[in-house]
Amino acid sequence: MNIATNSEIAVASVRSCIMYDQQGVIRVVHEEVTLEGAQQRPDQELERMTSDLAQKHLVGVDGLETLLHDGRLEAGVSYRVNVTEKSLIQG
Repeated sequence: MNIATNSEIAVASVRSCIMYDQQGVIRVVHEEVTLEGAQQRPDQELERMTSDLAQKHLVGVDGLETLLHDGRLEAGVSYRVNVTEKSLIQG
């Protein structure tokens, strides 16, 4: 994803909130971009916002777990969550 602004503000951080099921299948991904000079949301607020947005778009979130990931997921790459280690894996 490219972000265009009408000023010279740099991106300070990008992270992804991932919601996945008991088998590690990813059901929801929400990316948060924090611009230089802005405050990054607390983890719990990002997790709540991701759940709220998913429900707003009619995605059921009952039984889903969350995983925070520094950075964004690469487009065109398949990912899963290792539920034992709570880690992101390709494939």
